[in-house]
Amino acid sequence: MNRVGSISGNRQLWPALLLTLALVAIGGLLIVGPVTARTATRRAAMPSSILLGAAAGVLPPITAAPVLRPVPTTPLPGRTERDLSRYNVHPRPLGAPDNGVVGTLGSYTSIAPDVVTPTGRVAILTSGLAVGEVISYTLGGTQVFTVTADANGVGYLPILTAPGEGSVTVVALGMTGGRTSGGVWQQVSSGPHLPGLAIVPHAVRPNGTDPITVAGVGYDGHATAALARDTTLLFNTSVGGDGRFSVSFAVPFSGTNGAGSALYNSYIPALAGSLAAQSIEERTDAGPPSLAPAADQNLARGFADRPILRNTGVCCLTAVGEGFLPGEVVTYTNLEFGLSSTQIADANGAAHATLNATGLPGSFALHARLDGQTSGRVAYGAGLTSNLTADVPAMIVAPSRISDTVGTVAVLMTRFAPSQVLTIALDGALVLTTTTTNSGIASVTIPKPAGGFLHTVTATSTSGQAVSAPLVVVPPALPTATVTATASAGSATATPASGTATATAPAATATAGALTATPTTAGTPLPNTTATPCPVRFSDVTDTTAYYYASVYYLACRGVISGYSDGTFKPFNNTTRGQMTKIVTLAFNITSSTPPATGTFEDVDSSSVFYGLIETAVAHGIVSGYSCGGINSQTGVAEPCDSTRRPYFRPNNAVTRGQLAKIVVIGAGWTLHIPPTPTFIDVAAGNVFYPFIETAVCHGAVGGYSDSTFRPNNYAFRGQIAKIVHLAVTNTAACSGSAAAGR
Repeated sequence: MNRVGSISGNRQLWPALLLTLALVAIGGLLIVGPVTARTATRRAAMPSSILLGAAAGVLPPITAAPVLRPVPTTPLPGRTERDLSRYNVHPRPLGAPDNGVVGTLGSYTSIAPDVVTPTGRVAILTSGLAVGEVISYTLGGTQVFTVTADANGVGYLPILTAPGEGSVTVVALGMTGGRTSGGVWQQVSSGPHLPGLAIVPHAVRPNGTDPITVAGVGYDGHATAALARDTTLLFNTSVGGDGRFSVSFAVPFSGTNGAGSALYNSYIPALAGSLAAQSIEERTDAGPPSLAPAADQNLARGFADRPILRNTGVCCLTAVGEGFLPGEVVTYTNLEFGLSSTQIADANGAAHATLNATGLPGSFALHARLDGQTSGRVAYGAGLTSNLTADVPAMIVAPSRISDTVGTVAVLMTRFAPSQVLTIALDGALVLTTTTTNSGIASVTIPKPAGGFLHTVTATSTSGQAVSAPLVVVPPALPTATVTATASAGSATATPASGTATATAPAATATAGALTATPTTAGTPLPNTTATPCPVRFSDVTDTTAYYYASVYYLACRGVISGYSDGTFKPFNNTTRGQMTKIVTLAFNITSSTPPATGTFEDVDSSSVFYGLIETAVAHGIVSGYSCGGINSQTGVAEPCDSTRRPYFRPNNAVTRGQLAKIVVIGAGWTLHIPPTPTFIDVAAGNVFYPFIETAVCHGAVGGYSDSTFRPNNYAFRGQIAKIVHLAVTNTAACSGSAAAGR
């Protein structure tokens, strides 16, 4: 979650300062409304402040004046600026966003500046890609641009915005590994319009070798700009005629891991309002030594919202740690003073603190550490104070990345005018209203979005101030491996984002209590041709190089899959068990069965749109259910037994990779292939999905990850499922192995 700000060129440290640390507790769910805003009846609690600094008798150490140091740098390859006016990509009126977040398996997109004029310039950086990997950027939900990742696995897309006010969303997708991340920027005619600095990755190893990449925007009329780490000048870099610069350089070596974070910033010396900055974590666990470079693999992360504070202006700076265990004690420590406080991580594993640094002269670097007392996880954040930084509203979602759609998420706002009514919206839909304190602070909880990947939370005040922040939904161990057909018939490989994902997979959803099913006679796959040209087109499936492109249209043109009412397909949404049953039943032309008078499953009656398809799939042994009397593993809802003890199907649960393999194999009517030696280290011969996964692999319909795992409990999303079903339908070659011979 990168942030932008401004500060003076004076880099001198000042020993006298007064800090106030306030832990912001969320006071519970506020009243919400789906269409019209309603005033919140409950405010978030604001606990007493903890006094730090000179007034508490603790002074920070005096450090030497910054010295220009020789730092090897590498300019980024030249990129053609994309003029969005030519592509008719205009903003949507959703309020002011606040750029990027960490996405799947360490992918990270940084966007700067986060507020730009309707005809301004924006820099987009994405890290965590493979060297040479093609990155697909979808802007505004429609227009797709592609760039190639450089030697550091970073993609750079410079943008010239199109006229209009509002938000422009960005979704970045690695076309080989399937890593996904994103962000948003805001276009407004009124200021302040400040320079921007995009930086990737968010967390990097401080070993003197692993690099970060920076891209600056908004330095028009200047030949050079200064790059600094905290208050120490690193080097000067050349600025182009368009006010841009882009460069990569190694993070300075820190054998003890230093403060764990640093504020990397760019500025024009002695020019007020010219500084832009981002808080970057410098930590040895950003990636394993086997990866070079490696970044953003740490379990907990720290983000500082707009990490530059005007020390004579309004309150405050918000620091968020995410990735902790829900309910564990988290200790927040200011490293300059050694003083700390504790709070309890919320249900989303987030802990946060608000820092008041008004009244401080000069420039001063601040560093924070958040320690999970149960998990041992650590997050870091950095900030910088200055009396010449512009006061602009700030907002952050805590956490910015969630793993489910149940419950609420915290939204924290600072630097608004005092006693202002704020209207809070999610993706443009009004949720609630609240009021800022006398210090211009507000905090609320809002319901989580129902699905999707990238979302925008906005806050607009009665005085016209507006700001917002991104929120992404990444289910546990979200699969990012993509199945890609090879030239030889009957084979396919899965190219993963990484074999080192650290997310914990959910419990298997088709073992204990599940009904068994054996393959029976299946239908005939759909023909490979259509009689007439297909008119189906989806606004978000336009990149012909996307791994799912041909598969989506193959199935859509045959009536197997369909899109949404807004003209999109949403290839990165999860697929439910009900949807998956429909896809396989139609794709393999399974003969329809007459549904029974009483449905097979307690939770699928005749009113369900999937009723006939599910009953047909049951009759052919393609799908099964779960014994009653248990708990739905994804929703946590009890499943009581009726008088006949009918099982549950859980049609709205997300389908897993293991379930997908089973359904496809049975639907295709393939003879089970059961080799004596497992292909994957996480799918042993005793696994309920073992024969189905091995059979699907043998037929070239699915593949695994580079670490020899299949991850059967990971969710599969719509684009992946389209590809797998397409391969299964069109691949008529026999399996190369047999149940007796193995592989």
